[in-house]
Amino acid sequence: MISGEKHYRPEELGELWGFSPNTIRSLFGKEAGVIRMGSSKYISLRIPASVAARVHARLTEPKQVVKLAKEPRKVVKFKDVLAACR
Repeated sequence: MISGEKHYRPEELGELWGFSPNTIRSLFGKEAGVIRMGSSKYISLRIPASVAARVHARLTEPKQVVKLAKEPRKVVKFKDVLAACR
């Protein structure tokens, strides 16, 4: 390894994270920094530890919940709808 950094195969990272290798391939297939080798039919991935840490942090960060102000519900009477149509 030129960078001195650990590179994971999808099977290794899946074992560590508790996911299938296919799930890991889906998560990292287009992630920047991942090494892709092979043909269009089969691509072998090598995932640097720093990229794995970045994706893990992104997946585990708490989602911000935006609460919308509730508007009072309007009661619409059928006779009022009919009157408006005439």
